[in-house]
Amino acid sequence: MVVSVTATTTTPTVSVTAYDQGIYLSNNDGTYKFSATPEAAARQICADYGIPISSAVSTGITIRRKFSAVSLWDILCTMYAKAGEQNGKRYMARFGDAAWRSWSERPARRTW
Repeated sequence: MVVSVTATTTTPTVSVTAYDQGIYLSNNDGTYKFSATPEAAARQICADYGIPISSAVSTGITIRRKFSAVSLWDILCTMYAKAGEQNGKRYMARFGDAAWRSWSERPARRTW
């Protein structure tokens, strides 16, 4: 979403500031006590804050953790990182259209 557009008469330049749905995750803090999979936590947090979510990769790992006044982004990063520690997979967030596409499994690192 575009949040500001600035044009000047002295130069042929237009500055545009735009954010994806992640701005809502990073600018809001939450307090949660989870005993759930990261994908269930993502769906709950997004429902609580009215953030559209279109998909969440299944980790199959239940994480037990408390969060007090922590950014929603940090909560979700922690949940998926903890699952990754247990199953050896890496996850990354994806955003698109008007919905958060949630986490997907990150491709393996390439070595050249």
